[in-house]
Amino acid sequence: MSVEQFLSLAGFAGGIGFKVKKIQFDYGFSTYHLAGSTHHLGIRLAIREWIKPKI
Repeated sequence: MSVEQFLSLAGFAGGIGFKVKKIQFDYGFSTYHLAGSTHHLGIRLAIREWIKPKI
C-alpha cells in the first residue's frame, strides 16, 4: 500500500482525565504524521490539599 492510498488519523488529537481523591490523572494522544504519534501521561497533585494550614 502506498502512502497516497493509506488512510490515517494525521492531525487527530484526543485525551481524557479523571480525578481520584486528591490525585488527577491525564492522558493525551496526538497524531502529527503518518510516521508516528505521541502519547502524554500526566499526574497532578494538589499539594495545598495535602497540607493542613497552621492557624
